Amino acid sequence: MSLIETIKLPDLGEVEEVEVIEISVEPGKKVSADDSILVLETDKAAMEIPASKDGVVKSILLNVGDKAETGMPFLEIETSDEGLNESKSIVEADEDVKQEVGVTESNEEIAEQAKSQLETIKLPDLGEVEEVEVIEISVEPGQKVSADDSILVLETDKAAMEIPASKDGVVKSILLNVGDKAETGMPFLEIEISDEGVSESESIEEADEDVKQEFEETKSNEETIEQAKSQLETIKLPDLGEVEEV
Repeated sequence: MSLIETIKLPDLGEVEEVEVIEISVEPGKKVSADDSILVLETDKAAMEIPASKDGVVKSILLNVGDKAETGMPFLEIETSDEGLNESKSIVEADEDVKQEVGVTESNEEIAEQAKSQLETIKLPDLGEVEEVEVIEISVEPGQKVSADDSILVLETDKAAMEIPASKDGVVKSILLNVGDKAETGMPFLEIEISDEGVSESESIEEADEDVKQEFEETKSNEETIEQAKSQLETIKLPDLGEVEEV
């Protein structure tokens, strides 16, 4: 003895509407309760919908591209008494699919968070210089950079210096423009970094020391040049006696 049953989509959890992206069987095919009938897709996950009954597929009530939701009829299946006894109950199928959707979405969210994070980078310690001018922007948003790559160039009345990213990652936005006045601790860069970029990049403290040292060396060179200039003297020829011209 056999009968035709209409199977409805199980509880899809918090997802209100999904799209049918694949039909896995054809009418006339014999299936078991666990066999996939169609594949649904949300914006974050894809999931297979099982027959939930042993039997022969009579018709698929949805097509690829259709929008579907919880409780919508999707399958007509011819089952026998034996099939009824051996198949999963609809309640069990509901729980399986609901759990699959929840786990998949959770994994997607965790993967996205782990994959990247946005950081705001501030200008390092500029030493005794209180305010400097931005004279050049070296990169553009969307550009991939390493920790040592120059992001912008600052200038005082005596020296110019490059400011590195201090992190490996992708530039999201530059927070200063050419001509702006900048000072120690001012945010200048938003960068998207991965876990790998966090572990491999220089720390901000190290970048601070590098820039500070560069400033001190430049200032020292300037002072040396100034001292050398101030020590220049004009030396005259000594008395050449009766000789008027040599």
